[in-house]
Amino acid sequence: MGVRGSSPLSSTLTKPSDFGRRVSSFIAPFGCELGGATSDALLSLMRLITTAATAALFLSIGTTVAAAQPVSTDSPRAAIARTYLDALVSHDASAVPFAPDATRVEMGLQTGSSGPGLSNELNYSILNQTILGTRDITFVEHGDTVTAYYLLDAGLGGTRMTTVRITEKFVIPVDKIQYIEANIQPFAE
Repeated sequence: MGVRGSSPLSSTLTKPSDFGRRVSSFIAPFGCELGGATSDALLSLMRLITTAATAALFLSIGTTVAAAQPVSTDSPRAAIARTYLDALVSHDASAVPFAPDATRVEMGLQTGSSGPGLSNELNYSILNQTILGTRDITFVEHGDTVTAYYLLDAGLGGTRMTTVRITEKFVIPVDKIQYIEANIQPFAE
């Protein structure tokens, strides 16, 4: 039951037996089971997500992106936070100084539990590949905490499809990011 005109990758992912087995093995540790109409609906949703994510990845490759520009008035900690914002856009975390045990929480859910893991997310996450730019960046610093307020533009193929307002708190004890807490809100222009 492959999708007409699909790539070998997407047809492999949409074979009912293989795809259902993969989804079942993924959700089993969470105490969930697939069955009946719920199973069919979940599989259809997962196929749609897989197809959209694959399309986003291929459409975003090679697009021009606008990174946050260094500002000479940034404090040392704000400059470190800015390297993270730059990496969101450039998809290159090589300049971001994470502590080895750095963690990240987004909307109350932990999304990263190590510096290398966070770097990997910035470099390769399909979701992050849709980030086109950041703008209207303001930093507020209090002690070892820097809070960044900014707008994030996301889309496909270089075309902005949505903008969200981000409040991202960075705890930077000395010269490495130890903790990040992100909150996302809708934004209408």
